[in-house]
Amino acid sequence: METELTLEILGSHKGFPPFSARGCVQTLEPIPQGELHRTVNGDLVLVGGYRETKYRSKITCKDKQGIALGGVIIGAPVRVGCIQRLVESVEAKKDKYLLKYNPVEGSIYFISESGMRIQLEGGREIALSLDHGVGYLSYRPTIEMRITSYKLETDEWGMTVGWALDCEEI
Repeated sequence: METELTLEILGSHKGFPPFSARGCVQTLEPIPQGELHRTVNGDLVLVGGYRETKYRSKITCKDKQGIALGGVIIGAPVRVGCIQRLVESVEAKKDKYLLKYNPVEGSIYFISESGMRIQLEGGREIALSLDHGVGYLSYRPTIEMRITSYKLETDEWGMTVGWALDCEEI
């Protein structure tokens, strides 16, 4: 297996040729939903209101082959099966839990407060038993995004090809 990252450029056959996506690095960063300002009394307040968190992502990789981005335009929609995990806390009283995003298949784990990991099956709605108790759900999200920029680079003497893809959640 080359990478756990999945990238589907919607409406296209482009993606990962062999040896183009090993050792990928991904960041997920919340997009600011307002502006922080200080009042005359020095208190920090959020102006612009609070909305649901959306993410921007940067994915980078260096390998022997480039990613298939020829003809892809800025703004193209992509479905990213992230390698970056999200962790959400779980209350003991709930028997079902709705994840914020659809999880990548096979990526959901319940982590107890003592550190025990249990792999769970399911989609966005996770069934929990009383045995699970308080803890955390860890999963790799699938997020629909748009490409905001990308770049390709080649190190001729190092015989590596690198690429970087920036995108933001739709």
